[in-house]
Amino acid sequence: MNPSSFLLSVDLGTSHAVAVLRWPDGRTRPLLFDGQPVLPVGVYCDEAGELHVGRDAARLSAVSPERFEPYPKRRVGQGSVLLADREVAVAAMFAAALRRIAVVCAQATGTLPETVLTCPSSWSSARRKVLAGAAALAGFGPVRLVTEPVAAAYYYRSVLGRSVAAGGALAVVDFGAGTVDVAVVASEGGGPSIVAEGGVEDFGGVDLDAAVVDHLRAATLGDHAGAWGALDDPRSGSQLRGRLQLWADVRETKEMLSRFTVAPVSVPGIEAGLHLTRPELDAVARPLLERVVAEVVRVRDAAAAAGHPVGAVFLVGGASRMPLAATMIHDALGVAPVVVEQPELAVAEGAAVDWVEAAAEAPVAYSPVPVEESTPPTIALGEAPAEPARKVRPWTVAVAASALIVLAAALLVVREWLPGGGGAAEEAFVTAVTGTAEQACPEGQSTLDAPGVLAGPHFTLAPSCLAVLEPDAVDTVAGLLGEAPDLDAGERLALVHFPAEGAVPALPDGSAYAVATVVSLGEAVWEVAGVPEADTVYAAVVAEDVALTVAVTDADRTQTLDLATGEVADPVGAYYHGEFGEREFTFESHLSMESPGGDWVIEGAEFDAGFTVTRAVFDEAGGWLCEPDQALVTAVFTIQVDSSAYEQDWPFDAAQQVRVVAAGETLIPRTVDHEDEQRDSGAEGEQGTWRTFTVEFAVPADAVDLQFEVDPHDRAYDETIDTWLYTVSGGETKHYTVTFGP
Repeated sequence: MNPSSFLLSVDLGTSHAVAVLRWPDGRTRPLLFDGQPVLPVGVYCDEAGELHVGRDAARLSAVSPERFEPYPKRRVGQGSVLLADREVAVAAMFAAALRRIAVVCAQATGTLPETVLTCPSSWSSARRKVLAGAAALAGFGPVRLVTEPVAAAYYYRSVLGRSVAAGGALAVVDFGAGTVDVAVVASEGGGPSIVAEGGVEDFGGVDLDAAVVDHLRAATLGDHAGAWGALDDPRSGSQLRGRLQLWADVRETKEMLSRFTVAPVSVPGIEAGLHLTRPELDAVARPLLERVVAEVVRVRDAAAAAGHPVGAVFLVGGASRMPLAATMIHDALGVAPVVVEQPELAVAEGAAVDWVEAAAEAPVAYSPVPVEESTPPTIALGEAPAEPARKVRPWTVAVAASALIVLAAALLVVREWLPGGGGAAEEAFVTAVTGTAEQACPEGQSTLDAPGVLAGPHFTLAPSCLAVLEPDAVDTVAGLLGEAPDLDAGERLALVHFPAEGAVPALPDGSAYAVATVVSLGEAVWEVAGVPEADTVYAAVVAEDVALTVAVTDADRTQTLDLATGEVADPVGAYYHGEFGEREFTFESHLSMESPGGDWVIEGAEFDAGFTVTRAVFDEAGGWLCEPDQALVTAVFTIQVDSSAYEQDWPFDAAQQVRVVAAGETLIPRTVDHEDEQRDSGAEGEQGTWRTFTVEFAVPADAVDLQFEVDPHDRAYDETIDTWLYTVSGGETKHYTVTFGP
């Protein structure tokens, strides 16, 4: 495969970066970082001045938050940021994230291919210089720049296959963590161009997080002033970690409320369990979102005045998941916005399509280190006008330049081992071959049979065996590998074999989802579309005690199997506990009722309802149905709620009268829906309204033995005597056991 035919596109956002690789055959796939398609771009500067990004930076920040900058992109206009006792250039922080992307990309492709970077369309040439210069520091060659709205428009047209009515334009609302950018994109001369733009520069998803924190403070401050004092003005490391944990939990709660109507939220220092409902979140967010909607309307009107009426709206950016945002924009524009399942990926993937190059700017070259106090780093950007040079204090330039030089030196070390990079370091042994489990894991050696299993809606993958061979055992696999790799002190040869079972992902025709596998043996990484083919053996020389993993992403959820322990990180638990499918039971009750004074009675009222119970976690049409540690149990049943023959009403409240006991905990329904059917024939008394209930429960994924509790009717209303009658016998709760075990 010719590396030059690859294309890498990177969307460096406020809180996360996304990198999408376009393969020579035209398919695109996001690069994975710690098994996830997004890379947190927060930067941690350690005591030695080394910059860390990703989840490592977030973990390190819990110890020394003052060394952490969570949102470098918000600092792009400042030049540098003080992290503890060091002033770090924004370009260096960008470069730290891009360097991590470069390493992962080189592992997948063997080199750094042609690269497209996205940026806000409103960015000045000076800000674009910072971004392009950071790419040079990270080891990239000349890069191309494309604006985020144009990339989003390509995604809308090419990936989603959507079009705008003739004469209409596409409004792109990029709702990110730090800003909201609004642009109207029209097709002119065959390619997209921005005809109107605007945005809200001082508002984004993090500001919604702050509003939620304010809401929680107002609701609990009276009884917990001390806890909030520590969170608002932390004076110790533990208090700083508590503040970071609060904000992380609020962010997760907000995201959960895009799928559920209620979500738990924890506040450090407050023991009581708290929760936030979607109506509460909407009430907090609505006044803030009104600014966004007003700006969308303003840009829409400007485009219309220029002869480009908006015919479609596309929401991108992670914060656009909030349902209220789409609702308010729909109400204001009269156009229903399009929102995709992973809106944070749209810009990067749009930039990776074939014809985005037509809209990309010319490749950019950059000189990374400033040489004079009054001369900032320079870069060629075609005909873009240069901004006036700004005076910078000498000590600021010195520190910033030193940071860039240190980072550039570190990059030289990285590129020594990057395939295609310079340097004399010998490449480590890495290969993938076809062979049997017996060849890969010789008997009598340090092997682990059946190291574990991964499963999802479209695949099952169970490696046959793992071998970690000492230097004196390498000869036992020389026939399989074609050579006996040399091992240095402390090195081992790791091999993993995949069997025929599970070799073909079970993707239905027309499925919108995909399966991708990443096999990692230390620093050796293989990315596979689908799952590894039958009898594939991956082998690499590794250091002792390195991670040996297999990660499979199915329908945008990634599960990672530790080959050495058999443990699964981020499992979709229901695939490893019990079965999916359908079960049935019949609810029956025989009731006697009396009026309050005993003057009226109903004897022998009989009810029965057949319950159909299903257990699932995924639906091809609706996607994931619950959280990874849950299973969705749905009960459907039909019961009579009034009798026209007897002129009686029989109220039944499924939200209160149907429960599930799972793992010792009694659960009430997550949702209840119903449909009514009017029956005018049947046995005596059956004429009337029959109500079909659909009741959903989110149960723990490992709970496979369930007990349904059903309360019979507790009262009836007789219209002929205008009296309520109440159950006096037969009203005991009925219990039914449903098992989804093997």
